[in-house]
Amino acid sequence: MKEMTISLKGLTCANCAGKIEKAVGEMPETKEAEINLLKQEMRLVPAAEADRTKLLEKVTKTVHKYESDVEVSLVEKKKPQGEMTISLKGLTCANCAGKIEKAVGEMPETKEAEINLLKQEMRLVPTAEADRTKLLEKVTETVHKYESDVEVSLVEKKKPQGEMTISLKGLTCANCAGKIEKAVGEMPETKEAEINLLKQEMRLVLTAGADREKLLEKVTETVHKYESDVEVSLVEKKKLQGEMTISLKGLTCANCAGKIEKAVGEMPETKEAEINLMKQEMRLVPAAEADRTKLLDKVTEIVHKYEKDVEVSLAEQGQSCSIAHGHCDGDCCGHTHSQEETAGKKLILRFGVGLAFFVAACLWQKQGQTALFLISYAIFGYDVILQALKNISKGQVFDENFLMSLSTVGAMVIGEMSEAVFVMLFYQVGEAFQDYAVRRSRRSITALMDIRPDFAHVLTADGSLQKVSPEQVAIGDVIVVKAGEKIPLDGTVVEGSALLDTAALTGESLPREVEAGSTVLSGCINRDGLLHVEVTKPFGESTVMKILELVENAAGRKSKTEKFITRFARVYTPAVVGLAVLLAVVPPILGQGAFSQWIGRALIFLVVSCPCALVLSVPLSYFAGIGAASKNGILIKGGNVLDTLCHTKRIVFDKTGTLTKGQFTVTKIEGENPAALLEMAAAGESLSNHPVARAIAKHYETETGRQPEGVTDYAEQGGMGITCQWKGAHLALGNRRLMEKEGVSCPEAVGTGSVVYVAKDGVYEGYLVVDDTIKDGAADALAALQPYGVTETVMLTGDGKAAAEKVGNTLGIHRIYAELLPADKLHILENMPQMEEGAKTAFVGDGINDAPVLAGADVGIAMGAMGSDAAMEAADVVLMDDDLRKISVGLRIAKNTRKIVMQNIVFALGIKILVLLLSALGMATMWIAVFADVGVAVLAILNAMRKK
Repeated sequence: MKEMTISLKGLTCANCAGKIEKAVGEMPETKEAEINLLKQEMRLVPAAEADRTKLLEKVTKTVHKYESDVEVSLVEKKKPQGEMTISLKGLTCANCAGKIEKAVGEMPETKEAEINLLKQEMRLVPTAEADRTKLLEKVTETVHKYESDVEVSLVEKKKPQGEMTISLKGLTCANCAGKIEKAVGEMPETKEAEINLLKQEMRLVLTAGADREKLLEKVTETVHKYESDVEVSLVEKKKLQGEMTISLKGLTCANCAGKIEKAVGEMPETKEAEINLMKQEMRLVPAAEADRTKLLDKVTEIVHKYEKDVEVSLAEQGQSCSIAHGHCDGDCCGHTHSQEETAGKKLILRFGVGLAFFVAACLWQKQGQTALFLISYAIFGYDVILQALKNISKGQVFDENFLMSLSTVGAMVIGEMSEAVFVMLFYQVGEAFQDYAVRRSRRSITALMDIRPDFAHVLTADGSLQKVSPEQVAIGDVIVVKAGEKIPLDGTVVEGSALLDTAALTGESLPREVEAGSTVLSGCINRDGLLHVEVTKPFGESTVMKILELVENAAGRKSKTEKFITRFARVYTPAVVGLAVLLAVVPPILGQGAFSQWIGRALIFLVVSCPCALVLSVPLSYFAGIGAASKNGILIKGGNVLDTLCHTKRIVFDKTGTLTKGQFTVTKIEGENPAALLEMAAAGESLSNHPVARAIAKHYETETGRQPEGVTDYAEQGGMGITCQWKGAHLALGNRRLMEKEGVSCPEAVGTGSVVYVAKDGVYEGYLVVDDTIKDGAADALAALQPYGVTETVMLTGDGKAAAEKVGNTLGIHRIYAELLPADKLHILENMPQMEEGAKTAFVGDGINDAPVLAGADVGIAMGAMGSDAAMEAADVVLMDDDLRKISVGLRIAKNTRKIVMQNIVFALGIKILVLLLSALGMATMWIAVFADVGVAVLAILNAMRKK
């Protein structure tokens, strides 16, 4: 039986809600009842035989028993009528898009209209009786009213072969991941395959004829060829009913997590179980008849069967623990302190006992010495040998465990007992340091993003505060943010004032003052004062969640260097092993010495044949670079973007709002009657959101104390200005191109700034000059680019030539393009003169009308993009404030990251090649070989974590 959602309009008493929930839940017709007091709704799971109509009547009586004024009704989940997607090719003006969206949404034939400016598309939900052909014609007319050059057409929905996201639970080996990615990417059914090792997922792009089920089977076979314990499944993007979220604090072992997930998923009380190891949580879908309390007890037993130190609890709202988001109390990033201490003590005990036997064997020169060496070797190396045997049984020979086992056992066979034991000890110590370094580095990076809010205080109807999870808060709710608390959701201040610490978002220490009417963003910290904030976005779309998603997904966008290292690792190990075999066999056959001598040298080859130093340190370097940038308020969307930034030689800037403050003032009014001219201009511009228009309207209000009115038939002329009717007259306000289009002759304006010409009924009336001011520190910021390899700066603007040259010359910009239409910017960017081979071009914009250009540049940099969804989606780099100096900071981080990556590659390969040569010449010991393996890996990882 499907769930019912019942509206309880007017229910505000938490005590009464609890009694109603209990009474309804105990009805024989119900399996489960749950009230959401925030939404004033009850979610109800009826029994199979229940009559829904009669059940609603019984629920109504029960509710009115406790709260007689509450309105009870069934919430009908209506499926929207067939959506339409309409292409709006050439639409770039965000202001016009908003007006089109509003006009179409208000048509009687539509239920909903939404424009995606980045895709240049409109999603439309028609009414049931709407004629789709006629509706398309009406939409076309509306669009052309505001933007006559936009091409409007219906987007035919083809069944996409689309992408598949496949979960690879338990996949932790970067080397194996590279082999799987290559093998799957070469299948005829796939166009592209990319593994995100952080999420343990693979994204697949399918060919047109691919059978998804058969492809999943082939992918599973391929994965299990390399990693038989990895659980392969299709990631279904759907939310299931009646979920439970269980916190598994301290769970870090991917293998144990897989076993727990499997065991819990097979319980009769569960429909589905899924563990998110990054968040240390399990999402559970219970069966309809399951007792949640008993189910939690059973889950706890299963978890403790595999991991007895894990803390299991029901994740109350706001209590979930997330490594990925740094949303924790300090203990949960990787391991709890108690777990690390316990593991450390066990390791020390193991090394101590093993070392005691080793020292005893070295001192005891009599019978039994070999036995002491073997005991010591078993203590140090039992887990390595067992893992090697396990992998061999799965057909995986060339891994670190097998190579270390073979080399040390071989050393013992040729009589080097003490060397074999000490090498295994050195190897284990190196592995322990390596694990520690990786764990600490990941923890330090994720700690940078500790901005996810834990809770929200919602102001209820009776004036009390209800502490809930941010996910539960709806748009329009009022939340209260106390001093010292994080702002949990984006919104507008309706009461109070305070200073906000925005450092977590922008990297700036200077606090920002807010008051009633100010927009505030999630993730900022309220330093003093009490704020009442009306929520404007759901938590999933809030600024803090978008930032966290960008940083989390950045690991999946690999640089060319990372991809090269993955490919290199696939051939390096087999190549070195092959050389070791040749070294062991060929010289003795040619009479150049005994087999035992050359086998010993070959064993050293095996020790240095694992590419861990590269496979671990290179991705970690990029991960650290992205984290360092995030700390400075710079969101970089992947290692590939960091690499592109390194090669940036030309930076193209938008002018208004990027190089200038975007705070316009009227500096000149030239006409026979300045007062009448200002009134006409203010009236015409009153319906526009353009900064120039707002400046004119504001100047009129300041001068007269009145607001302009009386405008009808308002229409924007893309890139030229506006036309409208005002007091029975036709007004045209804009640049010279608009005057020419209207057939109005006008003189050349005198002055620098944006010139707005005014014509009434085809007669020229005069003009206004509106000027902007250059941002503080802009000249120094542009000068700071040169040390990082930027050789050319360019400015694009729709303003007049005089205003553009004034700004450009002041800032020392090399080339200036003025009087551009929005569509011209992308055209100019794409047709700029070629630079040296490999040089890249970046575009910097404020994100208002720049989405297409941001997407079209080699690197799109969006400035001041906090809260700008289109800019955050289109750009490769997002600067969270308006500080131009952040561009040079981003370039410095990118170049330093690249330098560290190259240092690690040269250092690791150089040491390994040197040791290989020395071992072939008989000048290297196995101890030196172990340093070249694990020692180099530890040093490379530490280098990767250096300050960028």
